[in-house]
Amino acid sequence: MQIQRVCHGTLPWLMSVSFRRLKLLVDHTTALADLLSQHGFHRHPLVRNQVGHFQLVGLLHNAPVDILIDTGAASTVVDLSYCRAKGIPTRDTGKLGGGAGGITLAIHALGRCDAIFGWSHSSQ
Repeated sequence: MQIQRVCHGTLPWLMSVSFRRLKLLVDHTTALADLLSQHGFHRHPLVRNQVGHFQLVGLLHNAPVDILIDTGAASTVVDLSYCRAKGIPTRDTGKLGGGAGGITLAIHALGRCDAIFGWSHSSQ
């Protein structure tokens, strides 16, 4: 019986502490979002693809594209055949590069084109 009283007496206190922590987290999140917004940053919805990677929608050379968020990537990669099919100008840099898959490919640089991250039909 004594143990029950301790548990019942302790649980509301623990819940109260947890809710206070949650409120602090929410307050900091809101403050951070406000600060970033004041400095020109925008919130963009991310979705998880079938394998769990984060993606967002963007525009490349005025065409909608899915953008994979790769936090470990050293640079941004666009499929060369996609660029050729869409008429996006590229130039061969004369360098070779590769990634986690171990394949080595020629590195091309994009010519002049517009890229917009976080685009949606409603943001036009």
